[in-house]
Amino acid sequence: MARFYVDPSRADDKWSLPDGEAFYQNAGDHETDDGEPCEAGWYYWICFPGCMPEGDGAPCGPFSSEQAAILNCRETFGD
Repeated sequence: MARFYVDPSRADDKWSLPDGEAFYQNAGDHETDDGEPCEAGWYYWICFPGCMPEGDGAPCGPFSSEQAAILNCRETFGD
């Protein structure tokens, strides 16, 4: 799993923590909001280290690469 800053400008702030997590999962590792098995691919969710993901906890994806997942997260949730 790769931890990243949703707002990359926060990376230089010594008091901030990465608030996004990108990861690869196999088909069926998680469920969609509808309870269906997720497809294989790269996903992300918003969460601080040691905390549960924000919202309902369902990951966003799938994406073709880790970078594509991070980019989508930053475009969707970045400030």
